[in-house]
Amino acid sequence: MEFDFSKLGFRLDEGFVRWLIEKYQPARAREFRKLYEYYSNCRYNCSAGQMQQAQIQGLPERIRGSAEKGIGRKEVVIENDIGWRINSMNDFLFGRQIRIKSLSKTRDKARKIESLLNEVFEANGGSEFFMSLALLGSVYGFVDILLRIEGLFSENAEARDVKLDLVPAERALPVLEEGDAGRINCYLQNFRMEINQAGDSGIGGLSRKQIQVTELFSPELFQRFHDGRLVSELPCRIPELPVVHIQNISRPQSYEGASDVAPLIPLQDELNTRLSDRAFRVTMQSFKLYLAKGLEDPGAKEVVPGRIWYTWNQDASIEQFGGDSACPGEESHIDQIRAAMDKISGVTPLAAGVLRGKIGNLSSAVALKMTLIGILSKNERRKAAYGDGIRQLCRKLLLALDSAGIFKTSREERKVEVVFADPLPENTTDKLNEAILKKEAGLPEEEVFSEFGAYPKEETG
Repeated sequence: MEFDFSKLGFRLDEGFVRWLIEKYQPARAREFRKLYEYYSNCRYNCSAGQMQQAQIQGLPERIRGSAEKGIGRKEVVIENDIGWRINSMNDFLFGRQIRIKSLSKTRDKARKIESLLNEVFEANGGSEFFMSLALLGSVYGFVDILLRIEGLFSENAEARDVKLDLVPAERALPVLEEGDAGRINCYLQNFRMEINQAGDSGIGGLSRKQIQVTELFSPELFQRFHDGRLVSELPCRIPELPVVHIQNISRPQSYEGASDVAPLIPLQDELNTRLSDRAFRVTMQSFKLYLAKGLEDPGAKEVVPGRIWYTWNQDASIEQFGGDSACPGEESHIDQIRAAMDKISGVTPLAAGVLRGKIGNLSSAVALKMTLIGILSKNERRKAAYGDGIRQLCRKLLLALDSAGIFKTSREERKVEVVFADPLPENTTDKLNEAILKKEAGLPEEEVFSEFGAYPKEETG
């Protein structure tokens, strides 16, 4: 594998890149795969050819079993308490469509900027793009967006020709400034790609061939390597790195942000362990036995509920024993684990629509907000992080459109505001009263109408 980075505007050591790909990336990929497996609890084939859930890896050996040590598998119970919490957080953030508001002082130009940006996002999936953005950030702690702008510089190009790629964390290899984790010199993406060719499977058969793809993005150029061989090279058309990096929750002096999944993994393992222990105990104790005393020989008939016996022996009896007995300590421990997950994640079952008890007058917006205060405060922090990333993305998109000659903008005109919708149920009457007060206060009609997703009619003549 031979790389050639001589055309870059800074020195990039080929040996360092090989170390990133061969040593550093595999270790990181294992950590990132574990995070996603605990979020999705995906099923995969185990060595015995059977399907098993991903979270079984966190159970102790006495439950999951060990063929080498002769330990049989006990009753395994997996309840994914991570996935629904992550999905609920993302629903609160991007469950309703966001609005990109241009800060250009020229009204017509602001409308055009908003239209172009919306066109780009719709071409890349619309709401699904933002939901995927939040999901990757929540699971891995960060998400990177690649701007593939080559299509803008072809004939008859349009804004929709921009492609926005969300980079899975296990592929990302940023080359950071020495001593400054917040500055990216260049960006590498490395992954294996299946191609439409047959290859040797190594066991005497054929399989689909794979190649290693390495892409390099820098402010000077874009390079693509197949198995270390340069196959494509294009100049970067904007004077900036075409990458936007977003931390889920900020971590100073670190490229990765804080994952929402990682702190929940130990509690998820403990929850699955206790649920499996309870299932095993119930299995071993839930059967009931009946002991007949003083009865004549019942013969082939069994002593079971619903069967009537008669005898002349006044001391005869049928005694029942066994059955599952209450274990309040066990139930309390399981509830405490779930409560700890509520506190760490900030997401309670109510956020997913599960009502466990009385929570006050739901017609009151204040009562509902007080009940969901944990997830709402966390949602505000995530709004700040993702809103800043989306603003940076919009600025680079407008810069690319300007460089391609599709739509000219100045530096000030590339500033936008990201408006997130309120995740709680809306009260139309309250919004209408608020709009009336804004209009009476002399605010522009456009801002008043925007609360309802509409704009005032243009005057003609």
